[in-house]
Amino acid sequence: MAYKRRELTLPQMKEIYENAMTQDFPENELKPFSSIERMYQEDRYRGYVLEENGKIQAYWMLLQDREQKTYLLDYLAVLEGKRGNGYGSKALSCILQNIGENEIVVIEAENPQKAENQQQRELQERRLEFYRRNGVVFTGVTSMVFQVPYVIMLLSRKQTELGQEEVKQRYLDFYKKFILDEEKTQKYVEIF
Repeated sequence: MAYKRRELTLPQMKEIYENAMTQDFPENELKPFSSIERMYQEDRYRGYVLEENGKIQAYWMLLQDREQKTYLLDYLAVLEGKRGNGYGSKALSCILQNIGENEIVVIEAENPQKAENQQQRELQERRLEFYRRNGVVFTGVTSMVFQVPYVIMLLSRKQTELGQEEVKQRYLDFYKKFILDEEKTQKYVEIF
């Protein structure tokens, strides 16, 4: 079966947001659609779907910092009922195939060491294992964004490894320049 990546228009992103993202992500991890819309209109934010035989299987959202040649994988999910069939790996492969040779994708995933219960911990550990199986580089950097703990990872075509200070700086730059602002980043984003 053939699968393909398709870029979304803003109305299509809103549809994915309302019909999938609100179910696939906890409320405290979901930014308001107005923020996504603003970044899209600034030509910094794009949404994509992975389709197989014309049907959506997975989706992802990327925020781009052109100056740093860096992307932030803001959201990645396989649709309910489609999980466990390799679509997440295919989506990561699509992302990798469509970035430049010297570009890097920064990925944040919930930190299982800070999980509230065993069920959450197991789910978060499975997510990290998914990234590990797909060649994502673990940086050793963690963060706390609006009280949500994350592990920070990198995906690149050259398996680029940045020093921890460079990872921290690029990560913080996304929040300072595009998502929040300097004052809100200092207040709501901690990095370790």
